[in-house]
Amino acid sequence: NDAWIGWQFDRPEEGDGVIQVFRRGDSIYRQAELKLHGLDADKDYAITDQDTNKVTRMRGRELIEQGLTIEIVKKPGAVLLTYKVAK
Repeated sequence: NDAWIGWQFDRPEEGDGVIQVFRRGDSIYRQAELKLHGLDADKDYAITDQDTNKVTRMRGRELIEQGLTIEIVKKPGAVLLTYKVAK
């Protein structure tokens, strides 16, 4: 009950996907860095937080190699993000 859990649903043919992340009740960590999979390293992605509508733009290579920093203040808590290739 102290570990974070999450998953990524990627649609490579559509250039988009969904990320669900959960901070469990006994977790002492407020942040996690998540490396994404299945992205095009040479494209930019727009990542939207579905709770706040905040959009972050990042390079595929950065998301794959360094990861996306997720912060969940509440415990337990959850974040739902969508991403798509930026135009």
